[in-house]
Amino acid sequence: MRRRVRMLSGISIAMIAISGCYSASPDPVTTTEPGSAATDQPNITDQDATTTTTEAPTTTIAPTTTMPPVAEPPTATNSALDPTGQTIPATNYSIPSGAIFMAPNGNDANAGTKSAPVQSIRRAISLAPSGGTIVMRGGEHRTWYSNSAGTSYDIVAKSLTIQAYPNEQPWFNGADVVSSWTNAGNNRWTTPWSTPAFCDGKYYSAAPTTQNSNNTGPCSHVDMVKDPANPLAGDPQMVFVNGVNLRQVSSVAEVNANTFHYDWTKKVLTVGVNPAGRTIEATARPIAMVLGNNKDYTLRGIGFHRYASNEYSNLTGGAVYIGGNKSVIENVVFSHNAGTALTLSTPRPGSRITKSVFAFNGALGVGANGSSRAGTRNDMVIEESVFSNNNSEKFGLGCNASCAAGNIKLAHMVGFTVKKSIIENAQGPEGMGVWCDLDCSDGVIVNNLVRNNGKHGIFYEVSRGGIIASNLVVNNADKGIMLGSATTKVYNNTIITNQDLSWKAQGIMTYDDPRWPGNPSDVGPNTSGVEMVNNIISGAKGVLMLATDGTASVSTKAGDFFTAFNNNAYHHNAGENFINWSNSNPSVGKYFKNVVDFSAHTAWDKKGIDVAGGADPFFVNKASGDYRVRKGSVADNTGAPLPSDVANAIGVSAGSVVSRGALSWPTPSW
Repeated sequence: MRRRVRMLSGISIAMIAISGCYSASPDPVTTTEPGSAATDQPNITDQDATTTTTEAPTTTIAPTTTMPPVAEPPTATNSALDPTGQTIPATNYSIPSGAIFMAPNGNDANAGTKSAPVQSIRRAISLAPSGGTIVMRGGEHRTWYSNSAGTSYDIVAKSLTIQAYPNEQPWFNGADVVSSWTNAGNNRWTTPWSTPAFCDGKYYSAAPTTQNSNNTGPCSHVDMVKDPANPLAGDPQMVFVNGVNLRQVSSVAEVNANTFHYDWTKKVLTVGVNPAGRTIEATARPIAMVLGNNKDYTLRGIGFHRYASNEYSNLTGGAVYIGGNKSVIENVVFSHNAGTALTLSTPRPGSRITKSVFAFNGALGVGANGSSRAGTRNDMVIEESVFSNNNSEKFGLGCNASCAAGNIKLAHMVGFTVKKSIIENAQGPEGMGVWCDLDCSDGVIVNNLVRNNGKHGIFYEVSRGGIIASNLVVNNADKGIMLGSATTKVYNNTIITNQDLSWKAQGIMTYDDPRWPGNPSDVGPNTSGVEMVNNIISGAKGVLMLATDGTASVSTKAGDFFTAFNNNAYHHNAGENFINWSNSNPSVGKYFKNVVDFSAHTAWDKKGIDVAGGADPFFVNKASGDYRVRKGSVADNTGAPLPSDVANAIGVSAGSVVSRGALSWPTPSW
């Protein structure tokens, strides 16, 4: 599969809760911590559950008709993350002596004390010492870190902590309330509206629908806005009526109570709802802040919404842009921003996003570009967070050079971890769940719930050295896991596919990209050294396991990809071609209806099992979405022992007996 990705700017600039984690096994004795990826498995004795020294043959198993006992589900504590992005988690951070206070009703002539807070973030930062703390009172802070004239962003150049006042919800708000409207007749109201700071100060240099043909923005990449149903996706203008965003349309004739129009030439905004008695907000600021100069930053307990960030990779390509720094993002909400929510360039070790929410942003929830070209490490961690309904503008249809649509997109990362998070509902046919591309290395994706994304759930592309383990991957529109990388370990994932929801839905695909190392320079090694072990894949129709040869003369073939391929389990309709060894040597075969034939032809998955037809053989209650492995099923405690690096990543003992499929993942209450 050919896919190039746009690179983020590599400038090192001077009420609803997640209910803890499920264990995949309901048996408290065998419960393990989250960790390695998993897939479906049949509910009969694994042919290799024996201590003999010779390998038993692979067996195709008929479905069982009796149900083993079910244990009580584990208890959990709510962590109060709201997937709608409307509320910020409650926090109670201590306030250090000398902290600077800011409030929506503050005054920049004040001293920044608790009793005399300032209003703007620029004034607060100017008063705070390096390493100091800014405390934000609750409410809407319509501010940004701009230059002194307020016409462009400035770059923060001192280490800082910006945090919420205890038990309050402070929001950075990129929109202003518009109170002056002219009744234009025909149920339409207009106001002059000029936004020259948008798109890195170049908004009026190229109309949003005719961006530079050489793919240089300034608001969007040309190849990311090809969807005829969303021609204005790249325009960061937004309007909200009583907090509800309107849809932008291409002409005044299309304006109604739920839409708005912006005339880029005349600089006029038109709405179709009477402003009387309503609060109408329009985006006025492209970004909240640019944090740079290799300092340390902590943001915690605050929110960022309604900023006119853009899809194009410049310094306004995120409601917050962090360049070349160590940063901690904790209990922070990014929602309803026009483009990408949070952009990080060359994050340093120690950078962490934790217990945060990224929801309903127009482009990516998080976009990060790492340091593989510089040869330094990133080791960034994303954990215990929610990514929901990002790429709401449906970027990416037909992209060929700048592809970066979905919830999380990483590139060039040298060390990263995405764990214990819910990654769901990425919008549009190119909306990925979590994706790392272009010479990523040492990537760890474990213990996540990845569901209902518009394309692939997990994608590790032209990279190396990954661990993808103990993820529950459910009902993604294309591949559950897409792998085109070397020396990557895919263990204990549970993948559920449903071709009734999407005809493209498949389980795991391993392939070799037509690009090769050095062509271009940031393409990782050809696919080889992959380990595919202990996964459960369940889907009535379609391909559950796919390996397809590379097409270039220097590409590797399906037979070259794997160093381990065993103990996987499958449930599918009887007679279904559920394994596809695509484009391989004809003597090996192409499609397989059972694991026995597949193992006989390839020597892989000799301890694999498959169930053809019948009721679900693996889970506590698949129909209700309880994908824990059922006690007594063939998947229960029949997995291969885990290598130490995989075990450590998911929090179990190396070499211990584990079940097949995902071992632990976060469980939402929504």
